Amino acid sequence: MNLDTFLAHAVKLEHEAALIYAKSAEVVAAAENREAVAFFREMAGYADMHLSDVMARAGYKDVSELPQRAYLWGNHSAPETMSPIPVPGEIIDLDSAMTRALDAERRAVVFYEEAAQSSTDSQVRVLAQEFATEDRRHVLALERFMGLKPY
Repeated sequence: MNLDTFLAHAVKLEHEAALIYAKSAEVVAAAENREAVAFFREMAGYADMHLSDVMARAGYKDVSELPQRAYLWGNHSAPETMSPIPVPGEIIDLDSAMTRALDAERRAVVFYEEAAQSSTDSQVRVLAQEFATEDRRHVLALERFMGLKPY
């Protein structure tokens, strides 16, 4: 996988994560769980920062600039088919919202780790490992939040 292809995939993954967190905060807000809403908003902020960084590295000003081509997700399904983004009005509980976010982060880690191991491009290997490390932190934050909160 070359650098341009890797970055296009990373933008897709990070865009999905930002959407999942932002929409989950909206949906969970209806349940009046302030701690969960604050957590999702914080994670959405991190996802937005990571998305902005990846887009800048790729030279995109807007997600709509992503190439409309087939993406190579390896043995995994495309992100948008795995963790549906919740919509306002959808009945969703905290467990479901957390599970969706955790699933998306874990898939991102696997994708980045596989890219780091399989790419012949040294820039891709370095960036993929960096992104995997960052998303592992998100997985740990989700697992910690899920383990500490009764729901």
